[in-house]
Amino acid sequence: MYARTREVLVMILRTMALLVGWSLLQSSGYGFAQDLEDLPDAALTNQQWQQRVQDARRRSEQFVANARTQKVGSPPSDQEDAEAADQRAMNDPSLQRGDIIATSRGFLVFVGRDTEERRPGDFVPAPSPR
Repeated sequence: MYARTREVLVMILRTMALLVGWSLLQSSGYGFAQDLEDLPDAALTNQQWQQRVQDARRRSEQFVANARTQKVGSPPSDQEDAEAADQRAMNDPSLQRGDIIATSRGFLVFVGRDTEERRPGDFVPAPSPR
């Protein structure tokens, strides 16, 4: 008897889930159809659509051709990247006295004042842990 009651409850739940899902699909489908009608491209003819595609393809080809003729500068060297990273770390406006930063020269402790412009003397090597 218990198994039969359970089967009926499962069937009722499945039916309810199907009805809810079906009603959601119906309402969203109606809204989607209306959204399509509101789009400016909905009234385009096949020929107008093809013309748009050809124009977009032409613009894309021009962009690629222009990009190929542009000279690209050489990427920065590892040393230039490291120096730029060091400068960003040393000029960090949130640095406070005693903060430690990692640079290409190792760990440095900020000993300067946070109100002044940073100078190389504002940083000293961090003591090595022993």
